[in-house]
Amino acid sequence: MTGQGPVSFVDVRRRFEFRSIEVGRWVTPPERDRAAGRFYEALCDLMSILQGPEHLISLRGSLGLQYGIGGRPGVAAHYIPATRQLALAKNAGAGSLAHEWFHAFDHYMGHKAFRRLGSGGFASSGWLDSADQKEHPLNKRLGACFQAILLNEDGTSPSSLFQCSKRADTQMKVLYYARPEELCARAFEAFVEDSQPQSNFLVRGTVYSDEARAGLYPEGKQRQRINDAFEGYFMALGGALYREHAEDGPVGRETARLFASRGWFVGAADRDEAALASLESELGDDRCSTHIVDVVDETSVRQGLADFASRTGGRLRLLHNNAGILKVGPFEKINLAAHRAVVEVNVIGLMTVLHGAFPYLKATPGAQVVNMSSASAAYGIPDFASYSASKHAVRAMTEALDIEWEPHDIRVCDLMPPFVNTGMVQQNEQGSRLFERLGVNLTPDVVAAQVWAQVEQPRLHRPVSMQFRALWPIAKSAPTSLTRRVLRKLWRQ
Repeated sequence: MTGQGPVSFVDVRRRFEFRSIEVGRWVTPPERDRAAGRFYEALCDLMSILQGPEHLISLRGSLGLQYGIGGRPGVAAHYIPATRQLALAKNAGAGSLAHEWFHAFDHYMGHKAFRRLGSGGFASSGWLDSADQKEHPLNKRLGACFQAILLNEDGTSPSSLFQCSKRADTQMKVLYYARPEELCARAFEAFVEDSQPQSNFLVRGTVYSDEARAGLYPEGKQRQRINDAFEGYFMALGGALYREHAEDGPVGRETARLFASRGWFVGAADRDEAALASLESELGDDRCSTHIVDVVDETSVRQGLADFASRTGGRLRLLHNNAGILKVGPFEKINLAAHRAVVEVNVIGLMTVLHGAFPYLKATPGAQVVNMSSASAAYGIPDFASYSASKHAVRAMTEALDIEWEPHDIRVCDLMPPFVNTGMVQQNEQGSRLFERLGVNLTPDVVAAQVWAQVEQPRLHRPVSMQFRALWPIAKSAPTSLTRRVLRKLWRQ
């Protein structure tokens, strides 16, 4: 849910831009309303996992939904290619949404990724049949996903997943599990479940079900290869879709654009007057106010907040604490002034803004704070010593204030992204081999989407990127000696 009351299927359709939503005549109003909430939560989860905008979920408005209509005996859900609709049974659809959504996506991409495939063709089948693929970097990434699913590691023979599926079909005397579109939909289910969605309406059963025990879902190293391929593809696809409406830019700018596009009045604060003027010109002063602020200057911060509050009736629904600087390299080779600046901006600046914003947050029911922490807050990172220390402080501040400010109806949470491809990171790439080892894969628009996800479904700490989401629970529970050995190995290679 959004925290703004129950949602209906009308809200689902408007939010995700579905072509249509049909509800069966035998679905009672309470059943319909419960289902709408479950759909909404599951689709928000899916959007967060895929790191893309709403129209990715509805396939640019081409996809329709059915709930409690028709149905097939023994089938919880199915995709209807002829009408491009997802159909979920009234009492048996839970856990099937991710599988059927990928069928719809696979079908949608058929004629997008391949020539002369035909309107009824699936991209996965086209790839396996060596259809004429259109040249595009995203199509190459999608092909890499199919290869990871359908072929072995070196691409010379069928994968173990295919072999298990073929055996199951032979035993049952059918052709179902080994069809490429079914193999890929089950692999996508596993990718989604491994991303730890909150909603079990989206997916369940890729690890402990009878089908999983029969080897009909990816396992072991193949599962990880598939997950990596899917994450790389959807991260690139989501970034491309966001960039259709906005140029690349820092996280704060992309966040302002995203929230303004969704009807929010946003305030932008920065020391760069030209950048602020450009943003205000782009968004319009009816959707945006700009303020020249230096976060380490208390007077400047308080004045900027007061000016913004004068436009909002003294209220502040969301504070995105995004100011930060980075200096990378051996600790002793970075001068002390640079270390001090990192701490002053990333920690003292954050505290200054939080302190100044509190009265406005307190005056706003359901107010939230989203601090920008980092994956480096999980453990101290070599070559990033002062930056990592500052992000540990952000994490601790977030945890403390989420408790302290709870009586005031203020939720405090953070984002924990790995390296984001911004000018700040690009200027420091030569400072550590870890940039090359771990990759600089996130773009500002992807992180902005995660700020929105925190508004929709707040979490105390939200790891960004599938790789770090998978590692975060391990990092919290693993012995520090083990984490140290892993980081030392990455750093020394």
